[in-house]
Amino acid sequence: MKLAYIINTRLPTEKAHGYQVVKMCEALALEGIETLLCYPFRHQSEALMEKNIFDFYGVGHIFQNKMMPNWDLLPHFDNKLYHVLQTTIWSGWAMFQLRKEGVDLYYTRDILIALWLAFFGFPVIYEEHAMVGKWGQFFLKGVSQKSSLKAVVALTHFIKNKFIELEFPPKKLIVASDGVDLAMFKNLPDKTNCRRRLDLPHTLSIVGYIGRFKVFG
Repeated sequence: MKLAYIINTRLPTEKAHGYQVVKMCEALALEGIETLLCYPFRHQSEALMEKNIFDFYGVGHIFQNKMMPNWDLLPHFDNKLYHVLQTTIWSGWAMFQLRKEGVDLYYTRDILIALWLAFFGFPVIYEEHAMVGKWGQFFLKGVSQKSSLKAVVALTHFIKNKFIELEFPPKKLIVASDGVDLAMFKNLPDKTNCRRRLDLPHTLSIVGYIGRFKVFG
């Protein structure tokens, strides 16, 4: 089976969603699925211009990636209307181009792309990270019974229940929370050494929260 993951975003990007998308493609490929990551051309900063996604995110070359042509006017029109128009036009063109490459299944976390694919009968799995607003829910409801919508992957049970309220078939709803690649942490020092290195108390319980997209040395 050949799966195309379509995302309308700049890659590589310093933002965390890019890392999540690339790691998803890596995970799919490790399961034996022929995976193709598709994204539009976007103007890059000088620091990222020469970077490829495999080196930037530290993943193996085990899936294909394809930057597709795009008329990038985002530096001049950074507003919601432009985003809607650009996503609609680019994704509509991209999905028909990908059909020529023998894609069997499409995957996206972009609501407009999911709507396009489902409406035109392309088999698609939609991944939802945060429930959309009223207009998004209105359009989602329009494709809730489409046979081309193969599944909705919700990150939480709260999101799943919202889709049930929109009359999505429960059998199509999957809850799969964000994961972690434990291989990144296999060589960490033990708790005692960590406390010593960071000059932290050895007898108190410590709760830490880190929300920065960077590996600390």
